[in-house]
Amino acid sequence: CQICRSAKAQYKCPKCLLKYCSLKCYKDESHTHQQSDAGRNAEEENTTESSVSSVDQSGSAANVAYVDDGQVIPDEPREKQYASLMNDQVIRGMLRSATLQHHLVSIHEILSDPAQSGEHTAEGRHDVALKKFRELRAGGIEDNIEVEEFVGRVLNILEGRPAQD
Repeated sequence: CQICRSAKAQYKCPKCLLKYCSLKCYKDESHTHQQSDAGRNAEEENTTESSVSSVDQSGSAANVAYVDDGQVIPDEPREKQYASLMNDQVIRGMLRSATLQHHLVSIHEILSDPAQSGEHTAEGRHDVALKKFRELRAGGIEDNIEVEEFVGRVLNILEGRPAQD
C-alpha cells in the first residue's frame, strides 16, 4: 500500500493510480489524488487506444463512430449519453483498473453465459447478475470501492448531474 506502507495493495485509485489496501487508506487525508507526470503518461500511453478499441469490439457501444484522437462521436441522438460516458476522462481512467475490468467482465459473463449463472433464461441470468452487482456495491458483501465510484460516476453523467472530480 502506497498510503500506509504496511499492507499489500489490492486496489488502484482511478484518478491518480495510487495503489492502496483498504477503504480506510483510500479515504486517508494523505491521499490527495496526485501522481507524478511520468507515471500518468506511461499509463495513458499503454491504455488510451486499447480502451476505446475494446469497447468497440465488445459491441456494447453500437452506433458510434471513433475518430483519431480517441473521442467518440454519436451517430444517433440517443447515443449522446453513451458518447459522453465514453469521452469522460475519469470513466476512461476507471476502466483501466484490472479490478473493475474483472468485475464488469464477470457480470457480463453471468448475463451472456448460462453456465456461469446456472440460469437458462435471460430473466434468470439478469436476476443473478443483479444480485452479483448488489454484492459489489457499497454495503454488499464484497463492497468494492472501485465499482461503487464507477457506478456513481456513470449515474451522474447519465442523469446530467455535474461531475464530482
